[in-house]
Amino acid sequence: MLSTAVVVTGAGAVPVEETAYGRSGLRLEIRPDPKGLLAHGSFATVEGTHARAGISARWIAVVDPLAAPYYPSAFIPTDVPDAAANEALFQEWVRVLHENKLPVVSWYPLIFSKSGVAAHPEWRQRFLIPEPEGHTKGITACFHTGFGEALIRFCNEAIERFGLDGFWFDGSAWTQIWDRPLPLSCACDACRALFHQETGLDLPTRVDWSDPTFRRWVAWRYDAFARYIGRLARAIRQRHPHAAIVVNHYHRPTIPWHSAIPLNPFEADIITGSEATGPARVDLTMRLCRAYGRKQSEVWRPFTDGSNVAATNDLVHHALDCITAGGMPSFGGGVLTAPEAVAAVQTVSQVIDTLLPYVGGSSVKDAVLHLSQQAETFYFSRAPKGLGWDVEPFWASVESWTDGFGGAHRPPDYLYDRTLTRQGLAGYRLLLMPMSLALSEAQARTVIAFVQGGGTLLLGIGVGHCDEWGEPRPTNPLGEAFGFAWERIPSPEADEIEAVTLVPAEGGEALNVLGLHAPFRLRGDEWQVLYRHGTTPDAAPAIATRSFGKGRVLLIDTDLGAAPAGWQAVYGGDTRIAVTDERARQGRQALKLVDGPRAEHSFFPDVEMNFSRVALPRYPGLRFACDLWMEPRAAVSIELRQRHNGVRLGPSLHFAGGKVKTHAGELGAVPAAQWVHVEIAVRFAETTGAVYDLTLEGEEGPLGRYTDLPCIHSNFNGCNWAVLFGAGEESATFYVDNLRLERVDAAGRHTVALADDFEAIPVGGTQPRAALPPLAGVLTMLAARYAPPVIAVEAPASVRLGAFRQGRQVILHLHNRQGTPAEWKQPVGPAVTLALDFPARRARRLLTGEALPLHRAEGRTRLTVPSIGLHEVVIVEIP
Repeated sequence: MLSTAVVVTGAGAVPVEETAYGRSGLRLEIRPDPKGLLAHGSFATVEGTHARAGISARWIAVVDPLAAPYYPSAFIPTDVPDAAANEALFQEWVRVLHENKLPVVSWYPLIFSKSGVAAHPEWRQRFLIPEPEGHTKGITACFHTGFGEALIRFCNEAIERFGLDGFWFDGSAWTQIWDRPLPLSCACDACRALFHQETGLDLPTRVDWSDPTFRRWVAWRYDAFARYIGRLARAIRQRHPHAAIVVNHYHRPTIPWHSAIPLNPFEADIITGSEATGPARVDLTMRLCRAYGRKQSEVWRPFTDGSNVAATNDLVHHALDCITAGGMPSFGGGVLTAPEAVAAVQTVSQVIDTLLPYVGGSSVKDAVLHLSQQAETFYFSRAPKGLGWDVEPFWASVESWTDGFGGAHRPPDYLYDRTLTRQGLAGYRLLLMPMSLALSEAQARTVIAFVQGGGTLLLGIGVGHCDEWGEPRPTNPLGEAFGFAWERIPSPEADEIEAVTLVPAEGGEALNVLGLHAPFRLRGDEWQVLYRHGTTPDAAPAIATRSFGKGRVLLIDTDLGAAPAGWQAVYGGDTRIAVTDERARQGRQALKLVDGPRAEHSFFPDVEMNFSRVALPRYPGLRFACDLWMEPRAAVSIELRQRHNGVRLGPSLHFAGGKVKTHAGELGAVPAAQWVHVEIAVRFAETTGAVYDLTLEGEEGPLGRYTDLPCIHSNFNGCNWAVLFGAGEESATFYVDNLRLERVDAAGRHTVALADDFEAIPVGGTQPRAALPPLAGVLTMLAARYAPPVIAVEAPASVRLGAFRQGRQVILHLHNRQGTPAEWKQPVGPAVTLALDFPARRARRLLTGEALPLHRAEGRTRLTVPSIGLHEVVIVEIP
């Protein structure tokens, strides 16, 4: 139940979490060259202000943004002017930081070396997929060349020359990940020779997932890159035992397999670093980092200037999201010496410093989610990745499952492919497998044994259909064991979003869900159907369960998260957006938008719609429809866009003054003060520009049909973004109802990409879904029924739980995501009741010191925290 972590460090090295950097609180990246910092004041003035505000550790950079050393190095050439003069400045800078008791590490972009490859062309990476135009073209170096050893020597030189406390390696990807579409490296002579030496195979010349040699090379890249990171850290820490090494793990949502950072544990004596913004993404990213099994993880975000309370709220919640998930926050930005910035630093630092001794530890084992590199890389990456910055469906699924179970106060740990073993699963009650399509036979046997031994298994769509290389297998070992078969599985594109209805088999309210759908067939009488796609007894099963050995299996045919988030309301000033029952085209409710002259942006109020990309060759068409009601003074624009290797604009409509026009000119009349149905049918084309048809219909009949209208950009060949916004400059109101976007395939079949009739949102609401989506609520309820949580929590979904063991104490973090910094240590906010399924001797609140009474009820130890304010820590002493 309570896990214990084991970490091995290099001989003689201080454990990385015990280094000066590893013990620090608020960690801040500010890395101009020395003269750039001096433009804000002396080193003593600037860094003294930072230290007094509460900053605990600093990143600087002894290289420029493209990795040219700022000083004359014996190992990596530089093209920086006045490099010699910088050496004394760096020495003074680091001395001042140390006088202020701030450990200082240097930022380094791991694979960049513009000046290095200019002097040593043999260091330059070579590519299977050519580099795109961009700031990284021609500057990336391969560590299998002489660059690998030169970088090690450079880092040790810099630590010795300036007294650095370590390095923070950004840009940690074998192939650069910033300029899109992504290239693919490395095919240099050194890589070709090493791959042949280690595998007996010739390095492939093109991307071909059907080729076993190509798949072997992809797996080899992961291992080779991991080996170099381990070698780099080992070489630095053996020579400098007190140096901290942090590596930014560039394999996460929006960054695919090209990076070569494994989604698997690997040996490296480092702090696992990453970066993210937003509560759900930060939570996912920290769990991703912790799954590598190291003692400390860190997730970075930009530090805003602190000039308004909302920005400070974001910074504080970033820190608390990191801490609640079990790791440390870090931040980056410019010099923070202005009064409002200092105030923001003080607010954030007091939170971090108070909680610092209680950050991390081994997880209290309960639920665990299988995060599969095999599925992410070898199955889903058969669809092209790295073309833009969209979140891929695999990651959207993982994020939604994580957030859904987190909202039910059951946050899952992550388990990688290499740790999907009996030992890796030991102590967990609940195994979640949302997108585990690719499993080895050994992994399948491990999962079966987990259930036989008493575990509860929740199987998502397509699990077990492919082997570990992403190849379809003739029989699914999980299906054979448990008695089911998938009728179809998601394609590698995972864009088959469907609107489905789930009806409780025993009666009750139906769920309408938009998501990836993979129907299954059941075999055997042991299965109990819990939800069906219809009201009749023979309707297709949607969720089913059965016992197996001492445990239980739950099977679901609709994914929680591959569907896009839907629409987002963006407004401010005197503009507003909210669901209303004042008027509706159908049903009872619609979305009301109020425009006005005072707003931060001219396009407020704005409805942003994001969805999985609709594009050739799979989908030659797209249909957008909505109902629109406008006051006479209202001005409304609708645009369909593509965010894919830049932004491309398609149809653009503007309704104002009783007319509708496009970028090419006026089309016709549109009446105000009545509902108008707007329908846009887009036809994509390979070589010619996309065109669209516009159909308008009023309450009394057709208003006009306009065909073959040109898009704004001739290269508009797909769509994943739509906006509907107020384009006026005076006060006016308009209403929207029945938003709908549909994909159109080559056979003319329509599938829903996004839809909302605003009936399910409370009046006054501004979000497209509840805090805990209905399907997530059903799954977490069923999971709790069959596998009761180790820590049962009664609290709103906005309260997130983190549970860790430190020695003879269990540390429970309770983070109120709706709290504000003003509520820190205040007796406000929701009450939380905890029911512990393990022995406890006593409990107290960290922030108040208050002892919390314990009592036994229903076989558990129960306690209540009367109010948690912004955040509370409950310390439970265990035998």
